[in-house]
Amino acid sequence: MMEYRHTAKDLVEKGEMSLDRPIAEDVVLVSGKSWKCPTYVRKLPPCRLECPSSEDIRGYLTSISQAELFKRPVDEAVDEAWRILTDKNPLPSVHGRICPHPCESGCNRKEKDDGAVAINNMERFIGDHGLKRGLKFRKLTDEVKDKKVAVIGSGPSGLSCAYQLARRGYPVTIFETFEEAGGMLRYGIPKYRLPRDILDAEIQNILDLGIELKLKTKIGVDVPFDKLKKEYDAVYVATGAHKGAELGVPGDDAANVFTAASYLNRVNSGAKVDIGTQVVVIGGGDSAIDAARASLRVALSEEDEETREAAKEAVTELDAVGKAALDSARISKRSSEAEVTILYRRTREEMPAIERDIGEAVEEGVKIEYLTAPVEVIRDGGRAKAVKCIRMELGEKDSSGRRRPVPIEGSEFT
Repeated sequence: MMEYRHTAKDLVEKGEMSLDRPIAEDVVLVSGKSWKCPTYVRKLPPCRLECPSSEDIRGYLTSISQAELFKRPVDEAVDEAWRILTDKNPLPSVHGRICPHPCESGCNRKEKDDGAVAINNMERFIGDHGLKRGLKFRKLTDEVKDKKVAVIGSGPSGLSCAYQLARRGYPVTIFETFEEAGGMLRYGIPKYRLPRDILDAEIQNILDLGIELKLKTKIGVDVPFDKLKKEYDAVYVATGAHKGAELGVPGDDAANVFTAASYLNRVNSGAKVDIGTQVVVIGGGDSAIDAARASLRVALSEEDEETREAAKEAVTELDAVGKAALDSARISKRSSEAEVTILYRRTREEMPAIERDIGEAVEEGVKIEYLTAPVEVIRDGGRAKAVKCIRMELGEKDSSGRRRPVPIEGSEFT
């Protein structure tokens, strides 16, 4: 078998390799060549394969890790990491706070080290760095295309579509029904998880590419869809998934029974929600955890000045960490007045919510009843006053890969 020696620069010039990450051009690549085996194999790393956005994770991590090797200032290396990251994802600070990071499940290092590389934390760090440095997106062309595009919805899908189109020179207009942009990022995720100054800053960075945003404009009502199709060469529909899942048991139409989506929308919109002092949340996903933790915070909205001042003693400086500590202190002080319980039909091991968020919910005082499912909402005068439940046991795995919950006959309770 013959041995061939090439530099990275040689392979790039021949079109056999692309430099998608920092590497010295004179690095020698040694390969073997025979009649029955290839000399070069290129494939995506497992972390990138698991990422829904297909972020170049290896690329932006390498930019930072090799800064010292290539004698680059750290800020310059992180700037480059930000540019690599935002090539696919224009909302790194946002996603660094809310993403369930499936990339880490595919990380090669998780079997060799104490765990996977903290990719999600790195994404947040890089995104926050970009905001602090005032980094701006670069257009991929100075040409202004003659095709106009309308985007319906300003959630993560609509914003990402508009971002990629604007970078490529297309005039884009976003139409949004609500008063502010962000979609479920703003109206479905509580402020304690996603600070609005972070969300606003990253949205504005996208709009600064020259994107027009029309708020409080509902397609089909304020603007006929046929008119939209006539005035624009293409229409991208990104209306989001704002409709929540119904409970599907007798009594679930009571006035004070909400889907998680509608409840979080009300809370995040600043609307007053009368939840009383006892709240039951059904489910084990991210929305259930968000609804439970938001309910504790709703109970704080009418706290007295003495409670507020006493809680402030828990922190000395109200920075980002301090605000979170103050929030937790206030919740702890009020927890005896508001009782929030999650009913989940499986065990904690099967809960699809982010583990960190589950732990924080428990620390804040949320109670979780496992292997419990609702069978009826008991009403009084049109409002729910109790929930009739049944105990469950786990059977064989279902299509989701989790063990199937099976009701235990005769175990009903209220």
